[in-house]
Amino acid sequence: MTVSLENIHRRHESMLKTIEGFPFPGVVYAAGEGTIPSYDFSETRFLLRVRTTSPVREGMVVVDPNQRVFLTARHDYSLNQGAAVYRTLRLFPATQQLKWQREQTTLDPLTQLERGNGKADLGMIWALKEPITKEPIDLTLRIKEQAFRIITNVDLRDGDILDDMVVRRVDKVLGLTLAELQ
Repeated sequence: MTVSLENIHRRHESMLKTIEGFPFPGVVYAAGEGTIPSYDFSETRFLLRVRTTSPVREGMVVVDPNQRVFLTARHDYSLNQGAAVYRTLRLFPATQQLKWQREQTTLDPLTQLERGNGKADLGMIWALKEPITKEPIDLTLRIKEQAFRIITNVDLRDGDILDDMVVRRVDKVLGLTLAELQ
């Protein structure tokens, strides 16, 4: 085999798999962190380098040979003379599985208003759950509210419930869902 930019990284590849069990070759390495403040306790971020033909895309859950679970996010292509050599995806460690629920409503036939009808279980989801470092203080009661940042691959909505905490804000970033829990 001729050594080229397209295949030189293949000697470092490991066999990873999707959460469904589909195997694929890739290289997992830590992202450059720079200087991290001592008060930042966030999980290490990683990158995944895969071949351009790899079926792995953003929003998937993958497992490395050490059984670490990751959420994949969009990152970049490496180009050489205008042609893609390999793709790089961001990896967020999926540190836990959370119980996902959503409030159900029904239309009241008499008042024609929606009313609560209980919670629907939507299953367990993989997520990265990190505390938000700057917690807002309620100035009237002088108490802190516990808040978390959630990164997951499912489409959450405001008001969803994850492990008995309520989703307050939802954004789509890099092919994943970024939400706040309270």
